[in-house]
Formats: sequence, C-alpha cells, structure tokens
Amino acid sequence: MRALISDIHGNLEALNAVMADIQLQKVERIVCLGDIVGYG
Repeated sequence: MRALISDIHGNLEALNAVMADIQLQKVERIVCLGDIVGYG
C-alpha cells in the first residue's frame, strides 16, 4: 500500500498524526507531493 501526503505547510502536529495513522495501515511507501514548509 502507498500513502500520498501533501500540503503540510509546516504543521508538525498534523503531520505527526498522519504519520501515526500511516504506521497503523502498514504502508510500504510514502510519497510527498509537495508544499512541506509554511506559507510565503
């Protein structure tokens, strides 16, 4: 299974929640589609 993530915008709390859920789902590959850092 693959997980696609995007539009993190520096929100570490939300990213940690998503990563925890991804671990529970036994994801084999995570693909980041961009927008990792904050706005501006």
